[in-house]
Amino acid sequence: AQAERERKNIDDLTPQELAAYRHAVDVVRKRADPTDNYAYHAALHNLFSFSPPHGCEHANDLFFPWHRWHLAEFEKTLRASDPAHPMLSTKDVTIPY
Repeated sequence: AQAERERKNIDDLTPQELAAYRHAVDVVRKRADPTDNYAYHAALHNLFSFSPPHGCEHANDLFFPWHRWHLAEFEKTLRASDPAHPMLSTKDVTIPY
């Protein structure tokens, strides 16, 4: 089982938590892997089609579950971006609100 993580208001992040979050986003933004970089996750949200795989669900019962899944996947990507960094470990990063 995974440890439960708390998402925080961005104004409540410690300077270290904010720096680690920014570092994680920066690492993911610079990735060349087209299947696991920032552009991929943004495009997945904006990919609309009528057959799987497809992106964001709006105006139906899947709106909340789809977004919960999408944010959880992006958060996993952020945590895995640089967990061994000596000063800005991303292993505990969460997406602030």
